[in-house]
Amino acid sequence: MPNFLDKLFRRAKKKLTLEEVRIEEKRLELRETQSVKKLELLERNKQDLFRKGADCKSRALRQIYARKFEEITKHGQFEERELARLGKEIRVVGRIRMVLDRQARQPSAMPLIERLDEGQLHELMKLIDTADLKDAEFMEKVDVLLGITDREPEAVTDTIGTEGMEVLKVWEEMDKGEFEFEEGLKQASKAVEKTESERKEAEPST
Repeated sequence: MPNFLDKLFRRAKKKLTLEEVRIEEKRLELRETQSVKKLELLERNKQDLFRKGADCKSRALRQIYARKFEEITKHGQFEERELARLGKEIRVVGRIRMVLDRQARQPSAMPLIERLDEGQLHELMKLIDTADLKDAEFMEKVDVLLGITDREPEAVTDTIGTEGMEVLKVWEEMDKGEFEFEEGLKQASKAVEKTESERKEAEPST
């Protein structure tokens, strides 16, 4: 992302195109998919090492397994941080795409993306690197920097929908030990169905 933001700043006067932004967004999404797969592999390897250590009675072998387990855990934590950062990069590029798309349809809808200066670029990069910002706060700050001030639903909707947020809540409850896998899956399905039903009921009848 720093490379893309740098290109954004340098290309501002040469008209960064909507197609370029779309290509970058797809590239970042591919990296995100690859990162998730890498994390899944690390988790499987970690579980395998732990199982071997539990089954083995040799202290010498257990020390080896323990060291490798520690290495994989630290590697996994690094990958998790990178994945979180990547998610922010995708959301920023998505916002830039939205700005350019709306500019094309409504030239006077918001400030031009070309008005980004070096200070704003630096602030964007700082936001991406700030790990303790909540998603809503992060996106609000990004929108301010990109000149999105009208706060239309299109501008504030995150990459995950209301139903997806319900699924996240269930996973967080599972983290706390509230549900086992099967029960959590049922709760997530019910939450999605309920949210979808409530939205349809709220829609005006035709």
